[in-house]
Amino acid sequence: MRRGLPIVSAAAALLAIEDVSGIDLASDNPIELPLPYTREIIKAFLDEHNARRRAVVPSAADMRKLSWNSSLARAAQESARRCTFTRDTSTAYAQSVFLGGRTALDVEKVRETMVMWVDEEMQDLDADDDGDWLLFAVHNHASQALWAETTSLGCASQWCPNVVLGGATRGVLTVCNYEPPLTRDAKKPRLFRIGNPCSKCPAALPHCDDRLCTASAPAFDAETEQLPHLVMPTSPEPFPE
Repeated sequence: MRRGLPIVSAAAALLAIEDVSGIDLASDNPIELPLPYTREIIKAFLDEHNARRRAVVPSAADMRKLSWNSSLARAAQESARRCTFTRDTSTAYAQSVFLGGRTALDVEKVRETMVMWVDEEMQDLDADDDGDWLLFAVHNHASQALWAETTSLGCASQWCPNVVLGGATRGVLTVCNYEPPLTRDAKKPRLFRIGNPCSKCPAALPHCDDRLCTASAPAFDAETEQLPHLVMPTSPEPFPE
């Protein structure tokens, strides 16, 4: 039976590129976007992904903190360069793909991307009688981004003058790879386990960093901001603006 769905805060993960505000992205000339991202972009990328993971409601007892994986980022660049709007399912990692517009991505557009990637797709998740969130029928962006056992990600972006998307179109293609990939083991069907944060961390990740399981004790960060927790109504409704 479908119950109230979990939702995360409206803050977004930064799936972005270097500042290209002075470049005409509507031209037919491919733009070679830099790899790797700057340290600031990588940090923002991780911070915002982890913000969504720690802000799920009800709270997750076994949610891992994501780290950046340079190998996954390099693989994401290879995928992005193909300029095909499809997910590669033949690899040992999971993949999400986003196609931006013909203008440089800004923070607001990136936030809109994560609303589509995570918030809106939470409607594809359901709960069992024990209250643990089950993986629904579709392998979507949200389930991979919020799967408790995901530990790392790497992303890259590429300007594509001719994206294969059921027809010709242009845009900045961003690819994110996640490891390990979400599995559909009948013995482990849960997206995450409900409970007090970090109360069921695996033995290899015994520490808690603001509701997320980590291998080492976190360093104090005075700039860390707590994000508000939002809860979906008991029947599926559009997410609040």
